[in-house]
Amino acid sequence: MLAGLHTLLDEAPPEALVDGVGDLSMALAAVLCVAVAAVIMGSLVSLPDLRLVLLAVAAVGFVYAASLLIVDVIQGDAFERSQTAQVALSCFWGVVGLGAIVVGLVRDVRALPFGGLALLGLGVAKLFLYDLSELDELYRVLSFVAVGLLLLAGAYAYQRVRAVGRTS
Repeated sequence: MLAGLHTLLDEAPPEALVDGVGDLSMALAAVLCVAVAAVIMGSLVSLPDLRLVLLAVAAVGFVYAASLLIVDVIQGDAFERSQTAQVALSCFWGVVGLGAIVVGLVRDVRALPFGGLALLGLGVAKLFLYDLSELDELYRVLSFVAVGLLLLAGAYAYQRVRAVGRTS
């Protein structure tokens, strides 16, 4: 827990999702170490609820590391610094959330669709709270279109999996 707190406060703070980090390799190493430690601890504990929490922490860590990488690599120049990266981040969260929902529904793992819905909800909240107010018109439209298409694809996938589940 202390390593995770240090990582969030010092190495890879949440504002790095907007501006990027000073040292990407150090931030990724710290976040991935916390995520891997959570996976290892999750495999060692016998309590199912604690195992689920630790695996959720690991999943959040892996998505956070990938998000940091996206923001830091796709920053662009000084004017476009957060524009392209924020559109890519919204798309990434939508794709990962949709993937978690579909895999969870197909494999009948109850925790995955909830995690996917949480990530999709976070992406939609980011869309309305950050993208709508901070991005230029073109990037705002791209974010809305991308997340909207992903939400439609998620609804379609849910209906398909539900229809297959009824006929089985």
